[in-house]
Amino acid sequence: MSNSALSELMYRLRNFTTRRFLVKLRRATHRVPVKLRPVKAGRVLVVSPHYDDETIGCGGTLLLHRDAGSVVRVVFATNCEDGIASAEVAKKVSQMRLAEAKRVASIMRFESIKPYPFRNAIQHEDQLSEKLVGEIEDFKPTQIFCTFPIDAHADHQACALAVARATKRIGWKGEIFCFEVWSTAWPNAAVDITSVAQEKEDLIRMYASQIEDRDYATATLGLNRYRGLQHRIDYAEAFYICSARELRIMTDLLDTL
Repeated sequence: MSNSALSELMYRLRNFTTRRFLVKLRRATHRVPVKLRPVKAGRVLVVSPHYDDETIGCGGTLLLHRDAGSVVRVVFATNCEDGIASAEVAKKVSQMRLAEAKRVASIMRFESIKPYPFRNAIQHEDQLSEKLVGEIEDFKPTQIFCTFPIDAHADHQACALAVARATKRIGWKGEIFCFEVWSTAWPNAAVDITSVAQEKEDLIRMYASQIEDRDYATATLGLNRYRGLQHRIDYAEAFYICSARELRIMTDLLDTL
């Protein structure tokens, strides 16, 4: 079986289990109120599946962390080469998108960005987890941001699983902010990003190669506008905030159903 076929099979299997996972998760969370959370300065590690997910999912909150004086490090779990048949074209695309990420990072004032060499995350969960162990031990974050475990993309689910494994292995204590990209979550917290919403949109558009055929900027800000309705504010980013132990319980459930 080819790598692409295996990746597709894993994607379908995980999507097949998502409904049961959501039902079980909802029983634990549907009565949890969504609260507005202020951004406090700290050391923030962001695990982004691809170049641009960090800006789409939590870019407004990261801008507020910038303004609050937080130290932010972003790791990109994949090099965006997956699904491109020509190795030469794949390399060019990867280099172009990394260049876009670097321009965004300079405006966000990230401490650093680290691209990992994996074509996809779902086939490299163990290696990704190993790298994240080293990252956490080196950077010593107070908060970790990653995709919600059932976000509707196989690489996004793999990133959440890798974060869960890494934090468990080293006994990391802190809050994990699970953000939404390809599908909405049942959030228990939100951050008011009204003051930086326009800047977030501009940053998403800096990923020009990503929005040639899909207007991620308009769609994302629409979701942020919707998330703001509950709090009577213009724009918000929603998160499921949990401990490392809680994240591990969720990813274990998704991985075994």
